[in-house]
Amino acid sequence: MKIYAVNISIGVSKEDFDRVIKLLTTQQKDKICSFRNYEDSLRALFSRLLCDFVLQNEYPLNTKPFLIAETTLGKPYLENHKNIKFNISHSGHWVVCAVSHQEIGIDVEQVRNIDLDIAQHYFSESERNDLLVQPLVKQMDYFYRLWTLKESYIKMLGEGLSCPLDSFSVVMKGEPYLIDKTQQKLPFTLQEIFIEPDYKLAVCSSEKSLFPITIIDSNQLVQISINNRQLK
Repeated sequence: MKIYAVNISIGVSKEDFDRVIKLLTTQQKDKICSFRNYEDSLRALFSRLLCDFVLQNEYPLNTKPFLIAETTLGKPYLENHKNIKFNISHSGHWVVCAVSHQEIGIDVEQVRNIDLDIAQHYFSESERNDLLVQPLVKQMDYFYRLWTLKESYIKMLGEGLSCPLDSFSVVMKGEPYLIDKTQQKLPFTLQEIFIEPDYKLAVCSSEKSLFPITIIDSNQLVQISINNRQLK
């Protein structure tokens, strides 16, 4: 498994956006430009660029194009490369992508002040109890750790909102792990990865090893994307 991330707040201009968007397919362009907010469109664009880069970089000998589609529940997959699994996430100025030969889920969140009462709707009873016993100054940070870990598991499953968030729990004792409602440990690996203060990043997979992360320069990604598309 490999994990890649790009910080889109560094050196990304509107001119870069316009240069790349012209080289996309009509369908890709329409999807990216459908957002009212420019920052949302920028995150959507770099999600596509990073995904394409990761697949081409990790599987350079593949001669077939990577055809990205989504399940009815919104999980991305490759139509013509069933053995390659990937997942993508973005928040704030970070876009992250994970690729593997096994199912994978990844989630990044920018830490913002929110009403922690929403934990009543999204966390299991044991998770809520663990949150409440944290010192007040650490509860927000702990909430986002739990949130990204749970999201990474749900995204790995690809079940979206059909997976009840209280049907499993994240246990934060030592290395985090998952249990089901019967307290049985689930056979998946959770990992938290530091990328920047005020951001949380988590990955879930059936792989047992720890997952390295590679940071890609945003300007380099733009130029590689332009060059690759002009060669086609």
